[in-house]
Amino acid sequence: MKLPRVMIAAGASGSGKTLITCGVLKAMMKKGLSMTSFKCGPDYIDPMFHRQILGTKSGNLDSFFAEKEQLNGFLIEGSRNHDLAILEGVMGYYDGIGGVTDQASSFELANITDTPTIFVVNGKGMSLSIVPYIKGFLEFKEESQIKGVIINQISPMMYPKLKALIESELSLKVYGYLPKNDTFALESRYLGLTLPEEIIDVKYRLELLGDQVEQTIDLDGILELAHSAGDLTSDFHPEVHHPSGNGLKDDLGDINQISVGEKIKIAVARDAAFSFVYEENLEILKSLGAQIIEFSPLADRQLPKGIKGIIFPGGYPELHAQELHQNHSMRRSIKKCLEDGIPFMAECGGFLYLHEELKTPDGVPYSMIGFVKGCGYKEAKLGPFGYATFTSSKPIFGVEGIKIKGHEYHYYRSTACGVDLQGEKPGGGRTYVTGHVSRQYVMGFPHLAYYSNRELVKGFLERCAEYES
Repeated sequence: MKLPRVMIAAGASGSGKTLITCGVLKAMMKKGLSMTSFKCGPDYIDPMFHRQILGTKSGNLDSFFAEKEQLNGFLIEGSRNHDLAILEGVMGYYDGIGGVTDQASSFELANITDTPTIFVVNGKGMSLSIVPYIKGFLEFKEESQIKGVIINQISPMMYPKLKALIESELSLKVYGYLPKNDTFALESRYLGLTLPEEIIDVKYRLELLGDQVEQTIDLDGILELAHSAGDLTSDFHPEVHHPSGNGLKDDLGDINQISVGEKIKIAVARDAAFSFVYEENLEILKSLGAQIIEFSPLADRQLPKGIKGIIFPGGYPELHAQELHQNHSMRRSIKKCLEDGIPFMAECGGFLYLHEELKTPDGVPYSMIGFVKGCGYKEAKLGPFGYATFTSSKPIFGVEGIKIKGHEYHYYRSTACGVDLQGEKPGGGRTYVTGHVSRQYVMGFPHLAYYSNRELVKGFLERCAEYES
């Protein structure tokens, strides 16, 4: 498939990757182009800013969770009928697993997908030193994929001088700059950027950002670079249905039969409190026969009718604890359903919501669902964080020997963390125990990549198909 694409990456977090990605998306759309976007790595929040502009979903591409064929498949499927795909990098360009490798880095993904990269440099406090800074990244790997530069937080007066220096010294095209402007600032909190819904006038700010990018960034040059990317091929298709409507033709070519008849209705909590969802996880569920029905634990009074399973994603329930607590009708509806045995999966914030009690960041306790006998509370330091492979000591949804990839990133703890999953850090690193599993559920702090083990998803849907309310 011919897929015009470009990655926007940087040397460190906080350099302005998300800001410039959003600005380029907005400006390209104002030119009449149909855009799509992806975030490198496991981040949930940056794609929410992409969605504010696109008005549609934005995906994740993660080379720890998925192999090359899957990654190229996700990129191809997510980019069909679009003029241009923007991939936003994660952390520093070469920063990968363990802090000392480039595995699962932006660089690795750029190489896997053969995507030309524009390198964002935060020019604040730099002048001539910007040249050796860029040169180091350009030459650190023989095939760096870095084809150009955008300078962030630089004055209009200084930009022409730095552009001339970079292009003459490094023979690297400079595609423009973004001046410092507090209107464009994206605030952060302990899990990353503040959610776009919480930023006053976010749409207006992004509109102004797009206007600025039109003036100071070479959009036609970026388009030309994107069109220089090579063709992509993949035998992996996230949604390939058997003609009978039952089962999925997977990437190995066999037919995994799930005799479910009509679509299985799966309720997915999704609102301001529960927003950390991988679109690729939902696509795998749908490809195996699920119908996704979103509901809001904040606003709805009860669970959707006719559902066979529930997914409680991560998010910020602690910031909405009072409202969640006060929705007594929804809490009763969920607790009854869980106690009746409906199959479910709960991750991080969703797991905390199922506790007897959840404390706000300043320590105020509120009653939650009460299915998990324990309390969720915030600490000053991160808990176990980063990538891990999770192996279950017991069957999950009746399936033995489940091993699945995921990640953790949370400041909250639980007095009932669980011991049913053994997490192993990449490269044979340390291990730890966490989570709860049974024939009915898997729940805990890990965020799971469903496509790294479809047997878990198939087991979940099989239990859902058996469930009678």
